[in-house]
Amino acid sequence: MVLDKKRKVLAAVLGAAVAVLIADRLLGVIPMGDGADEAHSADAALQQADPPRRPARTGPAPTLAHRIEQVVQAGETPTLDVRDAFRTPPCWNARASDPLSEADPVDVRARAFLQAHRLRATSVGLEGRVALVDDRCLATGQTLDGWRLLEVGSDFAAFASDDLRVTLRLPELAP
Repeated sequence: MVLDKKRKVLAAVLGAAVAVLIADRLLGVIPMGDGADEAHSADAALQQADPPRRPARTGPAPTLAHRIEQVVQAGETPTLDVRDAFRTPPCWNARASDPLSEADPVDVRARAFLQAHRLRATSVGLEGRVALVDDRCLATGQTLDGWRLLEVGSDFAAFASDDLRVTLRLPELAP
């Protein structure tokens, strides 16, 4: 293997870092000029001080479920505000919260489609993209009431009919 200049420099820096790490571990503190005596005295003072002691635990450690139950009973957390940890907060999405606002108010067909159907879930993966609309699982290209599914995203499904386009979105969850 031929080492170019960049790799040689990186190897030298890595070697120096390893040497400093080994020297630090073997010798303790590496003196850094006039403050070396202060560093040694501070380390000695820390070693002589008694560490804070934890109260001795009697019996087995409480389980995670028990500790969560204690927190909920103490009222320290609102349980109704729990949301999906993997969904982005609504403030990150720069879109209208009302799906009907995306349709042209003149077009009755688009409004009727948006009112009649609800997007329940989406799946975006290597195998393809599907959307669960009402109780039907639709893949890209399939139709629903004359509207063809064009695109599926992590929180939306876009449909088209003739030259009209509507987008169903997953309902917003409380933050």
